Amino acid sequence: MQRFLIFALLIVAGAAAAFAQQSPFKNKGIERVMAQIVEAYDAENLGSLDAARLIRGRVRIVIGFMSSSSEEEPPDEVARFRSFGAAERWLKKRNQKYATSFGRAQAFTGCSKGACGFEQSSGILHNQLYLSEIRYGYRQGRPFIKTIYFLNSD
Repeated sequence: MQRFLIFALLIVAGAAAAFAQQSPFKNKGIERVMAQIVEAYDAENLGSLDAARLIRGRVRIVIGFMSSSSEEEPPDEVARFRSFGAAERWLKKRNQKYATSFGRAQAFTGCSKGACGFEQSSGILHNQLYLSEIRYGYRQGRPFIKTIYFLNSD
């Protein structure tokens, strides 16, 4: 009887551990993080994200260009930062230099396989930076941001 009880406890503990590692719960966590990022971006206050400790090492910021002309598109701008506050200061300085501004985040389309996307099909204004994609990973069960892609609607 005692062996049966121990065996049953081991099965229940194993099932609970397997259930806790399923991805739907992870997606809920990263979607909450995406909501925080969108809210901070819309408020032009990315520095407020530093308290959430979403960066492991450095976050990469990539600005791609959407050109309306048939000429070659300019190369992407890439920068790396240790904090969202530093990234926000760089983006604001860059926006002043090129006369662009923070755009509103487009509709969130969801997350899958380490990337979260935003719709880019409608309502894009000239000289705005739009969130395009965010790449993320997990370390010790906590999400962290690897790369944020912006679209410059030049």
